[in-house]
Amino acid sequence: MSKRVSGQYHLSLHQQPTYKGLPILNCKDGFVEEYLERLLCTINRSLQCHSKVFAARVDLHFPQYHFPEGQEIFSNEYLHLFIKALRRKLQRYKTEKQGAGQRVHSLGFEYVWTREYGPSSDKPHFHLLLLFSGHAFNSLGHFSNAHESLYNRIGESWGEALGVHVVEGNKFTHFPEIGQYLVDSRNADQMAQVFCRASYLAKVVSKNFHDGFHVFGGSRE
Repeated sequence: MSKRVSGQYHLSLHQQPTYKGLPILNCKDGFVEEYLERLLCTINRSLQCHSKVFAARVDLHFPQYHFPEGQEIFSNEYLHLFIKALRRKLQRYKTEKQGAGQRVHSLGFEYVWTREYGPSSDKPHFHLLLLFSGHAFNSLGHFSNAHESLYNRIGESWGEALGVHVVEGNKFTHFPEIGQYLVDSRNADQMAQVFCRASYLAKVVSKNFHDGFHVFGGSRE
């Protein structure tokens, strides 16, 4: 019988150094097996749709001064608003390129997210893995508000979700080091690197299973 996550009898605890032959990070409290599986399926689905995939790790934080208005306090609705805003911005980008007679690759994206808390914070934050067509994007682009880039679209989308000036969103959007990958669908080693890096989202530690909100999710087929 497999071990269960403490107090979460519907979730299996994974404490091996690999998952289905793929390396994962070293976290002493282990991982949620169901979350690892969801992560793997999402990455594989993206690689089945695109011969190249651009993968980016993103962290979304709440400002210290931020207090919700009109929403359940710090609910996951903020995350859903972020995803909707990013989809709108990419659709607008597609429309503009098509209007200029330029070829446009698929701008849809897959994603996985988790809700966690820092050791001394009463506000949650979100970790995400975003997966785009590598033909549409091969990097985050300019880290400057003066340029249109995927970096800015992500930051502005979080700003919209928070209800602050869109430029402010970049201040609360963090891109971890060694967190961007351009993956060839035929390259198993590249895929394994992304899965290992993103396994961080499936770790048990820092998750609050008792605050009334889902702690893990992602896009679906």
